[in-house]
Amino acid sequence: MAWVFFISIPIVLIYVVSLFRAIPFRAIWQKVVLAGHILNVVLWFAFYFSLPKTQPCTAANMEQHYLTHQQAIDDLIQYTKSCLKDSCDITIGRIPDNELDELAIRDITLAEKCQWASSRSHISVDSILKIGGINHAQLDTIRNKMTAAGIIGLDVTNNGFESYKTSYLTFKRYGKTWYQYIINHDQCNPDPNHDGIFINDSVEIEAAHNMIGHDFADRDQFIERHQTVNANATKNRQ
Repeated sequence: MAWVFFISIPIVLIYVVSLFRAIPFRAIWQKVVLAGHILNVVLWFAFYFSLPKTQPCTAANMEQHYLTHQQAIDDLIQYTKSCLKDSCDITIGRIPDNELDELAIRDITLAEKCQWASSRSHISVDSILKIGGINHAQLDTIRNKMTAAGIIGLDVTNNGFESYKTSYLTFKRYGKTWYQYIINHDQCNPDPNHDGIFINDSVEIEAAHNMIGHDFADRDQFIERHQTVNANATKNRQ
C-alpha cells in the first residue's frame, strides 16, 4: 500500500498539471489531450458511481435478518460443530465474491493453531483442515450454509467448556466495523452496560470496531422499542 501511495501521488499531480495546461491553449494536439482528460474524468466518475455502496448497518436490519434466517443460522452453527473434532474451534472469513479470505483452526487442548490467508501465507489448506478433522467437502458445505444464512464470517467452537459456549457470526463489514451476531448457547441475562444489544435472551448484536468505527445509528430507538414491547408483554401477563 505504501508503494501504491507514493506512486499514485506523482501520477495525480502529473495528470492535474497536464489537464490545466491543456485548457488555455487551442493547438490541435492540446485539444486532443484536453478531450482525453475530460473523457477520463467522466469514465472515472461513471466507474465510481457504478460500484456497489455499502452502508452502516442498523440494529433493526440485523434483528430482521436474524428473524428471517434464524433456522439457517442455527443449522450453520450445528453443522460446523458436528464437523469439528472435540475441543477445536474454527474461524472462516470470506470476501463478497465468496472467495476464502481467512481460515484458522485451533486445537484448544494442544494450543496448536494454523492460519491461512489467500495472499499472506504458504500454509496449505489441507494442513489446517487436518487439525480440526474437516475435509474439503465439509468446508464447502459450511461455506454454502454461510451464504444461505447471509453470513460472511464465523467463529465456532466445539467443546463443552463454559467459556466457549458462544459463537460469533459476522453479518456485514463497513470500513473498520464488523457487525456481528453473538450467539450464547446457554441463555443469559442481558447486561445493559454492554456495548452490544440483546435481541432476545441468547442472541446479541454488536458493532465491533477497530479504533474509530460506527455504532448502531438507531441504538436508542431500538432499545426503547424493545423495552416498550417487554413492558407491554409483562403488563398483559399480569
